[in-house]
Amino acid sequence: MRRLIGLLILLALPIGVVAEEPKGLPDLSPDLMVVTGFDAATGQLRLKITQLREQDIQKLSVGMGVTLETEKVVGPFQAERFLKLEECKVVEASGKVIAAEDYARRLKEGAVVVLTNDGKPPAKAFLQLLVPETVIVVGPKLKIDPRIPLPPDPPRLPKP
Repeated sequence: MRRLIGLLILLALPIGVVAEEPKGLPDLSPDLMVVTGFDAATGQLRLKITQLREQDIQKLSVGMGVTLETEKVVGPFQAERFLKLEECKVVEASGKVIAAEDYARRLKEGAVVVLTNDGKPPAKAFLQLLVPETVIVVGPKLKIDPRIPLPPDPPRLPKP
């Protein structure tokens, strides 16, 4: 009985552990996203990103044993973000704040905007690539799942 109680306590421990953001998280790259909808009455903004990304395709074979084959392929990736602009800061790359009454004019369907996901404006290295009138939406900081580690840096290229 004591073993069973000890095992149950041990299994319950991870539930009480407070999740922390991964240490050493670098500055995140902002996303270039396309406006797919803006409701001026509610301040809701809908954005979409479409990219080609490397993905893993898995094939499970059952025969004289079980094998799992993983193949890396390149394919389309699409994601949507829904934002309440009252929780965001909307500025131009020049640093000028865009007034709420100008949102409808600047956030038309099909417009491209820069979105940050960490609650901070983009790093200066990114801002230098943009024209001053580019719309930047500084979104609220997303909660990062600590179970997903930062991938390792790729190996360095050999010096010539």
